[in-house]
Amino acid sequence: MTNEFNKAVIALVKSALTGEAAELPEQKDIGRFYKFAVKHNIVVLMYYGLINSGMDPDSDEGINFFIPACQYIAVAEHQMNSVKELFAEFEKQGIDHMPLKGVVIRDLYPKPEMRAMGDADILIREDQYDGITPILKRTGYEFVKSSKNEYAWQKQDFYLELHRYLLSPDHSDYFEVIGDGWQFAEKSSDSSFKYRMSDEDLLVHLVVHFAKHYRSSGIGIRHVTDIWLFLKTHPQLDTDRVKMQLTEVKLDLFYENLIKTANAWFGDGLFDEVTELMTEKVLQSGSFGTPDSYSRSQALKDSKRGEGKSRSKRFWSAVFLPYANMCLLFPVLKKCPVLLPFLWVWRIISTAFNKKGRLTRHYNSIKLLSSENIKQYEKELNAVGLEYRFEEDD
Repeated sequence: MTNEFNKAVIALVKSALTGEAAELPEQKDIGRFYKFAVKHNIVVLMYYGLINSGMDPDSDEGINFFIPACQYIAVAEHQMNSVKELFAEFEKQGIDHMPLKGVVIRDLYPKPEMRAMGDADILIREDQYDGITPILKRTGYEFVKSSKNEYAWQKQDFYLELHRYLLSPDHSDYFEVIGDGWQFAEKSSDSSFKYRMSDEDLLVHLVVHFAKHYRSSGIGIRHVTDIWLFLKTHPQLDTDRVKMQLTEVKLDLFYENLIKTANAWFGDGLFDEVTELMTEKVLQSGSFGTPDSYSRSQALKDSKRGEGKSRSKRFWSAVFLPYANMCLLFPVLKKCPVLLPFLWVWRIISTAFNKKGRLTRHYNSIKLLSSENIKQYEKELNAVGLEYRFEEDD
């Protein structure tokens, strides 16, 4: 990599994971590191890396980083306490549940608080949701929204996503193989209603989840560290079984490139054209990807389905969602469809005021789209082993 800042970021993350001091330039901008850490939701991880690498915790820089790191740690502890309380309620009421992603992976980190979670993801059985709703209401949760894949609830600063499926049906080329995910579930030894995946199936899920976000809008550093730590802490994996499952969803080449990239970051691997490309994509993405990647991804999907749209039509389609999509956001529409125009207006207003210019950024990214731009995005995906293969993905 030619970018010194990127080198320093990766070195600091590696330092946090391994305890080894990172080699940093003499002139380092701690404020810039902090802004980057917030963007990727790795403040605690970056703080430990800086301490391991010589930052004085009692200096102004150290204290300025330490205070928000403590706040992130407090949030992480509150999240996990809320998860444990919820699992106890599920156990009492006989609700099947399987924790996913960060809830499971955080325990692999040297310190669990290093693995921040934007939310807690739990797989449930669709036919048990009516029994879950009163539990959530009774314990102080408020309903936020539903989608094709999940029900979102919130309790103070704790955001909960109850998944109907292991993977959203939107990604039909993956979903047709993985389905709702319960075929991978096995009963946990410490519970009557809690489930887990085998190590091999969990790794496959992490890779598919990574690929889904990478090709759609981008994905952040945490998910690279998840997979690297998982492989490091599970040396006895049945790798043939993993590769067979990933081949079935045509992610075997992408998996190889992902592992190459992780080894170039944290091991003794070397950077090449592909690992450079993946590194640049991940570091630019932040936790939630970028509007530009999302717009190019959506345009590429439309072209694959033969549904080319003008830029203005693409923007207004994103603003005025179809009735079915709006029903997922506002279930009241199912009972009262005449509210649709009013809820369109409400969504625009709430997005404008609460999403910090999201509509403007989305419009600007769509404005820059061109056929060459879309083809270049496809070329970049193909280079790392990704493509879109589906009939519909809406």
